[in-house]
Amino acid sequence: MLFTSTKNIWINLKTYRKFNFVVFLVSAVLFYSYYFIPNKFIKPYLSNSNQWDVWYLVSALISWTLIMTILGYGQVWFNKQSLFLQKLNEAIYPFYILHQTVIIIIGYYVIQLNLNISLKIIVLTLTTLPLILIIYRFLIYPFTIPRILFGMKKKKVKL
Repeated sequence: MLFTSTKNIWINLKTYRKFNFVVFLVSAVLFYSYYFIPNKFIKPYLSNSNQWDVWYLVSALISWTLIMTILGYGQVWFNKQSLFLQKLNEAIYPFYILHQTVIIIIGYYVIQLNLNISLKIIVLTLTTLPLILIIYRFLIYPFTIPRILFGMKKKKVKL
């Protein structure tokens, strides 16, 4: 029963993606119109409490329809099997295990640099991601024992 209803949700997201996109566009126009209308035009018609209620309603509408639109179009554009996606799925767990350790080790040295915090974040990002990729690709991916230790299946032998 649960599987059927979950499947129906994804089907409906895909089916109504264009409608959700139109509702998103209309709600975005309402959102920005309401934001930029001077308060003196609204004040005679709505109390301060009602103004906030309208604001929260429009904000929720724009957020919800954007999420529904993204999920609907994701069903069309990203619901395909590919070798690249299989390789990325295989790498998720090793990346998860490696990322914190690498960030802490590199971060220990980056934090000591005489840079502002924004530059330190950029340096940390630009050094840790390639380092994790290198460790994964050359020390984990090709070998059986590290693959098993990092929760991956044994690599298939090509004949």
